[in-house]
Formats: sequence, structure tokens, C-alpha cells
Amino acid sequence: MENQIRPVVRAVIIRGDEILLCQPKGDNFYFFPGGEIKFGEGIEEALRRELKEELDAKLLEAEYIGTVENVFLENKKKEHEINMVFHACVDGGSFFSLESHIVFTLKKIKELDKENILPIGLKLSVMQWLQDKQTFWVPKQ
Repeated sequence: MENQIRPVVRAVIIRGDEILLCQPKGDNFYFFPGGEIKFGEGIEEALRRELKEELDAKLLEAEYIGTVENVFLENKKKEHEINMVFHACVDGGSFFSLESHIVFTLKKIKELDKENILPIGLKLSVMQWLQDKQTFWVPKQ
């Protein structure tokens, strides 16, 4: 879709002192799980679908964190996306990718500043949110 703004939903999934990141196979960067919102699909519905498709995880709870705009070049084409970010509580999911082009990994929250997470604005916003929260999320029993 040329000259289109892509609406994207992203999940911040925390396990103890670690956070789940996604990496395209063969690339040296990470991003937060999620993907494009389809036409006519609600934001939470898209988050639920993406987590099921990528991780076979069931979304239990979603807390809106914020929105981050990202304009970047990909394959020499200018891309523009709006990332709506949620702290997601999930049930199930092995954190093994169901999609062949990506892998998932847990990284230490205290070391996020050292990781190559894109877009950088989203990385910095999530790090600020984590710092402001000053507690690590614990799943409800």
C-alpha cells in the first residue's frame, strides 16, 4: 500500500523481569509482538488475533500504554505506521513462533537499553512506561 498510513497494534508482554521481543529471522533487530490492524477490525480484536496467530496465546487483559508514530525506509520505500501499544496479559503460548519468518525471545528488562529494538521511539516509550510503573507486572491468579 503506497502512500498509506498503516495502523499497527503492539503488545508488551512481561514475564517476571523479562520482556518478550520478536525478531525477523536473519535480521539484527527486535520489535514488539503484533501487527497490522485489518480494515473493519477493532484494535483489541487485532491484538487478540495477532497474538493467537504468532504465539497461539490467548489475550486475557490489555492495558493501553500509548501510541507511537513511525516513519521509516524499507526496501527503499518510505513507510508510515501508527503503533498502538498495549500491556498484554496472555494465557498459553509457548513463545515459539507459529510464523516461519520470525522468532521470539525473552530479554531482561534492565538490559533493554542495550538491545536494538525498532522503532527506537517505541523502545524509548516502553522503557519510560516501565520506569514510571516501577513495578513488574504479575499475572492475576
